[in-house]
Amino acid sequence: MLYFIRHGQTQQNVEHILTGRQDIPLNETGIKQVEEEAIRVKDYHFDLIFCSPLKRAIQTCEAINKYHNAPIIVTDELIERTYGKYENKRFNSIDREKCWNYFLDINKGGIETPKEIFGRVYAFLDKIKEEYKNKKILIVAHNGIGRAIYCYFNGIPEDGNLLSFDMPNAKVIEYKW
Repeated sequence: MLYFIRHGQTQQNVEHILTGRQDIPLNETGIKQVEEEAIRVKDYHFDLIFCSPLKRAIQTCEAINKYHNAPIIVTDELIERTYGKYENKRFNSIDREKCWNYFLDINKGGIETPKEIFGRVYAFLDKIKEEYKNKKILIVAHNGIGRAIYCYFNGIPEDGNLLSFDMPNAKVIEYKW
């Protein structure tokens, strides 16, 4: 089994700001969200947790792991997409539909393309699938990483539109290898 959780809410989520790789914390709502989700999944079993190195993911990981005491591996392979010069700007500062279309390789202003994100996430998933057979793995990361994981298991939408689904904050999603 593979489980995924996107970090809890941040102030930038509320304000529709492109956070990318900025190392920001959860807000009060985000802390409450992850504490509630930790209780909801306390009876799950995780053999191992992989986590993005960004603070908001680490805070989420620590809250969930209170009930599991699983080993944690922090890895840059799960870091959020970089938005380049658009980081810390509002969503409407870019054309999100083009920016989040798998088939359009738009690298304007240093934005990591969906193919680049998916390439590193797919390689990571292939690696852990092989190395940790029959283990229950939790991944704690970000919306962009969650989209890649979703498509790994469900395929890329025919129109390439990756905005057609969002990963909710602080909700564990299950996938079967």
